[in-house]
Amino acid sequence: MTDLGTAFPREVLGRAPGRAETGLLVRTHPAVHRAAWHALRADPAPAVSVGDTYRAGHLGPTRAGVRALLVDPHRRAPVPEEARLVSVFALPARLVELGLTPPASS
Repeated sequence: MTDLGTAFPREVLGRAPGRAETGLLVRTHPAVHRAAWHALRADPAPAVSVGDTYRAGHLGPTRAGVRALLVDPHRRAPVPEEARLVSVFALPARLVELGLTPPASS
């Protein structure tokens, strides 16, 4: 966990449920992801978050409305197959499948 109060204004992030006593925010909280996109002044719709933990790498972004891909080679996390990567090396091909990058020219 990181005390993001110094990184992001409290009025943007608010407080994570269950953390009111400490003011700590965790990456799984959707407000963290929304604040990051807000700070970038960017639309998360054409983006993909890639993570390697179920809670922070998949739940956090998806709860904030950001498409997420989870590196889960052993298929342990309860995510749809289209949200799973068996390796980071599978990312370029998946981005092409999602129409987020042009195919490599030959």
